Amino acid sequence: MSFDWLNAHAGYGFTVKERLAEIESPFQRVEVFDTHQFGRLFRLDGRLMTSEGDEFFYHECMTHPAALAHPNPEAILVIGGGDGGSSEELFSTEREAHRDGGARPRRHHISRKYLGTINKGALDDPRLEIRIGDGYEFVKSTTERFDLIVLDLTDPDTPAFHLYSEEFFRMCQGRLKPGGMLTLHLGSPVYQAETVRKNATNLRKVFKHVAPLSLFIPLYGSQWCLAVASDTVDPRAVTVDTIAQRMTERKLDDLRYYHPSMHPALFTLPRFVQDLVAAPTTGTPRVPHLRVA
Repeated sequence: MSFDWLNAHAGYGFTVKERLAEIESPFQRVEVFDTHQFGRLFRLDGRLMTSEGDEFFYHECMTHPAALAHPNPEAILVIGGGDGGSSEELFSTEREAHRDGGARPRRHHISRKYLGTINKGALDDPRLEIRIGDGYEFVKSTTERFDLIVLDLTDPDTPAFHLYSEEFFRMCQGRLKPGGMLTLHLGSPVYQAETVRKNATNLRKVFKHVAPLSLFIPLYGSQWCLAVASDTVDPRAVTVDTIAQRMTERKLDDLRYYHPSMHPALFTLPRFVQDLVAAPTTGTPRVPHLRVA
C-alpha cells in the first residue's frame, strides 16, 4: 500500500503492484511504485506527489491559468518540480524558456528513468536550465527576473515549509517582472483548512491580487487549493475569448483538464473555500434587522 496522511486523523492510499525504486539521501526519500489505479506513482518524503494516471489534474492547473493570463511568458522559474510535469506543460506552449531551481539530482534521475510519460523528456529539453540546490537560497541570491514563478513544492509541513512564508513570497515578488505572476498550491481546504488560510493570508500580505482556485485531485483524495498571485494581473479578469485565442496561438490542443471555459470555473470557489481564503474584513459587520409581523 502506498499511503499518505492528509492530517493527523485521515489518510489516503493505493494498492501497489510493485515498488520500482527507493532512494534515501541526506535530503529526502524518493519512492516510485507501480499501482493498479494510476500506473507509476511518485512519493517524496512519504507524501504522494504525482502519478501517470492523474498528473494532468495538478500540472495543467498549476501552470496554465497563470501562463495564459500572461501575454508572452518567456522567462519562467520552477522551484521544485523534480518530476518534470510542470516543465512539460510550460514547454508545450512552444515559446517559454525557464530555469528549474531547488530539485535534487537523484530525483531528476528517478524522473528520467521512471516518469517519462509525465515529463515527456522535458528534463532534457535544451531550453531548461537545471540548477541543483536550495530554492530559497536561489531566489534570495539571483538577480534574474521572471514572468512566472511556479512553486511546485512538497506540502507546507515538510522541509519546504520556509518556501510558504511571507518572507519568501516577498522575495519572489522582487524577482518578478512587471506583469509577472506567482503560482503555487495552498493545500486541502477539507483536511488542512488552517494551512490553506495561513498560506492565503501570507500571499495577501505581499501581493495586490491573490486569486485562489480549487479542484479535486484524485491522487490526493481531496478538494485542493492552488493560487495565482500578482501585483499587476488578476487572472480572474482574463476573458474566455482571450484564453481561447492564446491557447490557439500557443498550440495547446492536447490538454486533458484545462480548457477556456474551465478558466473562470476554476476560480469559482465553494462558499467554505471562499471563507478560508477571503481577505480579512474591517469595520463592524452589518447585522440585518428582522421584523416579524
